[in-house]
Amino acid sequence: MHSLCVILDDARISWSCVPDNLKCEDLPSFVKEGHLQSLSSSKEWHDDVQLADMVLILFNTPIYTLIDERDHYSILEKNINPISGKAGTEQFDMDALLQFGARGAYRVQLPEELAIHLMPDATKTEHYITHLIRELGMRSGLDGVHLRFGASRILIVVVEENKLLFCNQFDFQTSEEVIYFTLLAYEMTNSSTGTIPLYLYGQIEEDSSIYSNLRKYFKNVYFYSSPECLLPKYHKYWDHLSVHRKLRIEYAHH
Repeated sequence: MHSLCVILDDARISWSCVPDNLKCEDLPSFVKEGHLQSLSSSKEWHDDVQLADMVLILFNTPIYTLIDERDHYSILEKNINPISGKAGTEQFDMDALLQFGARGAYRVQLPEELAIHLMPDATKTEHYITHLIRELGMRSGLDGVHLRFGASRILIVVVEENKLLFCNQFDFQTSEEVIYFTLLAYEMTNSSTGTIPLYLYGQIEEDSSIYSNLRKYFKNVYFYSSPECLLPKYHKYWDHLSVHRKLRIEYAHH
């Protein structure tokens, strides 16, 4: 049994296809990256798609809005079609975040380079932000500010006692901008920079200037890790690992 995690971030794609007996420490060797336009000529991509029994696609698009659970039916009545396995015009979808009484709404266009390889019966889709928020909702003891780094965009999510207090994305170019937006999240949620922890995910290294500057402003800064996995730099791969875990759990319950 193989699961395939696909993460779409603008024109780039990151994916990993792993067997169900994979040890998390071995995951980095399975993660591959590239441009969407090069998929058709990628033997690695075609081989992994052929192996996959389950697929989850995470759309990491900048347009994402949280909607109160009580309001989502009125939005669905506007004849907007959910995402399908077909490429084409921009489409709309919503992911349930029932634990927080909300839904994540977003628009996305399924790229033709990806759509032609999809297996409709085995493929699920959701937004990257939805996935992160769900992960936080399932793990206790993660109250705090969560900062995920992309190449030029950060995602900030603040959770306290199973309440979602803040969720927003920002484009950045300098470490000063990262500091500013993170301080903004702390301020808007009345969180203390001296006590409330800051968890880091994604494309950030311990020897980077951004990390050094964050340590100057926030007392408790941690690279996100997992007690059940000994993988170094877990924060860079938590998304792939959590997707594969999610797919295995869902398959086991079928």
